[in-house]
Amino acid sequence: MMRKLTAAGVTDVGRTRQQNEDRLLVQPPLVLVADGMGGHSLGDTAAQAVVDAFARPNWQELRADTSRIQELTRCASSAHEEILRLSQTVTGTRGDGAVVGATVAGALLCADNLHWLVFHAGDSRAYLWRNNALTQITTDHSYVQALVDSGAISRAEARSHPQRNIVLRAIGSRGDNTLEFQTNGAQPGDVILVCSDGLTDGVTDPEIAKTLRELSSETLQAQAYGLRDVALSHGGHDNISAALLKIGEQA
Repeated sequence: MMRKLTAAGVTDVGRTRQQNEDRLLVQPPLVLVADGMGGHSLGDTAAQAVVDAFARPNWQELRADTSRIQELTRCASSAHEEILRLSQTVTGTRGDGAVVGATVAGALLCADNLHWLVFHAGDSRAYLWRNNALTQITTDHSYVQALVDSGAISRAEARSHPQRNIVLRAIGSRGDNTLEFQTNGAQPGDVILVCSDGLTDGVTDPEIAKTLRELSSETLQAQAYGLRDVALSHGGHDNISAALLKIGEQA
């Protein structure tokens, strides 16, 4: 029997950007955030192409992870081709050769053997909030994460590194655009958080956990707003987006 699901999301332009290039998909049992890059009406177009592609399937009809991964991969490929088409049209007109694409992070709750199927490309992230503890599920596809993995810099140094915005995977980019998949066991009370780097660049993991803990008695939407507000209080230097999906009792 499918569990009762609660979902919420928020996206905000922040305090310094002129437009919001983030997009959300809150469509239980799927939540997704796409963070567009390219500027000048290209980043938001790229992010919207990702959301549109992943919104089309009926995810509840798929009964095995092999089918789900195949469909998620097909959605990413469809968005990739659409972004390339749009970017060639616009950058060809502008002649500036802008890099266009979108990072993505999403999570699908699967009813069989209740589990999460998590996917991402780039530095948008997925976290699991369980029993008042926050766990980062995804590992950023970014230049600074590669430096951390090699031992060249610490995680603390990565937060202020001048090249922290360089991503190594993105949908629509001409480099690596493949999704990375992970499966995680799920249980009632779990909350999955997917978010853009506009949240995690400004708010540390302990601060995210503190916010979710302090708002645990509030609605999921209030928790989403709370995360947004903390990021804004730290300057809101980028677009800020977060989507949450919570497992309740059996419906």
